[in-house]
Amino acid sequence: MPPQPNSLPRPRSLSGQPRAVEAIRFGIGIQHEGYNLFALGRNGVGEATAHPLLASQSRAEPTPDDWCYVNNFSQTHQPRTLRLAAGQAAVFAQTIKNWVADLQSSLMAALSSEEHQRQRTTLQQQLAQREGQVLEEVKRQAKAQNIAVIHTPQGVAFAPLRHGEVVGPDEFMKMEPAEQEAIEQVVKTLQQTLQEMLRQMPQWHLEAEQALQN
Repeated sequence: MPPQPNSLPRPRSLSGQPRAVEAIRFGIGIQHEGYNLFALGRNGVGEATAHPLLASQSRAEPTPDDWCYVNNFSQTHQPRTLRLAAGQAAVFAQTIKNWVADLQSSLMAALSSEEHQRQRTTLQQQLAQREGQVLEEVKRQAKAQNIAVIHTPQGVAFAPLRHGEVVGPDEFMKMEPAEQEAIEQVVKTLQQTLQEMLRQMPQWHLEAEQALQN
């Protein structure tokens, strides 16, 4: 059973420090925001006896509300505050914790369902087909200009064709400068076309993920 206020020990006085006592009483009597009480002194001079004085004053005041900080999704560096009745912050925190655990379980169940997996497989196939069509279009344009599209570990490369065969570096260097320049210009244009098409792919993947969530 908690002790009754009358049974609590009375705060010890700050013997020989009436000004300190008066300063503390004055400080804790200010009922405005932005005011704080700061005690500093050598060991044994009595600053610790200020604690019972503060405790006695707090028992005479209404129990303060609980304040909670929650994430501000629009401005993450400025969290939002929630004001709750005294003692309700812990209840609120546990409720949120339980809700998050339930949500995680529900999401895991939804993501592992056969229907979700079927939808994901279908969207992945559609993405692969769409990306394949992009590459085929670039190949078509390249072939029309006697340029080959070559797959390398680093990605896609272009090389000139002569009589249906890829021209090697040595043979390319034997060409006339004007012919080399013309080929390089064609390759540059094809590279730009490919890059423009590839820049659309992240948006396609994002749209696919959004479709899965709906």
